[in-house]
Amino acid sequence: MKPPLLLLHGAIGSKEQFVPLVQLLQNDFEIHQLNFSGHGGAPMSEHFSIEQFAQEVLNYLNEHKIECINIFGYSMGGYVALWLALHHPDRIVKIYTFATKWRWSPSIAQKETCVCHNYIFLYASTSLGADCETNPAKRFCGKFRFPR
Repeated sequence: MKPPLLLLHGAIGSKEQFVPLVQLLQNDFEIHQLNFSGHGGAPMSEHFSIEQFAQEVLNYLNEHKIECINIFGYSMGGYVALWLALHHPDRIVKIYTFATKWRWSPSIAQKETCVCHNYIFLYASTSLGADCETNPAKRFCGKFRFPR
């Protein structure tokens, strides 16, 4: 019997992001996925918080009669997994995280937001064949920096 593994997406993401990962892991794990409320077409809940998303995971586990599970959490999904491990350690076997920040503050959030917007701009520029001289959003050019 394969061990169960729950894949938790990040903010503004969806379980669809994990399609390539599912293909790689499905021979070794019983894969489980869900969309958090307000993500991937799932209806928005009254609350939008890590605690709410953790409750959604607990509901999923209970509905599928899963006593304990391994969790891979990407970004915000990692925070949900960590919250669950802290408050419901009996339900978690192991946690794997990727791109889950351990230190978060308003200044770090600002840097991450800036980097995210610049990645989006650079992607759009490349996709549209534009450069800094011809793109109307050129005010962003030269602002792209990796956070230190």
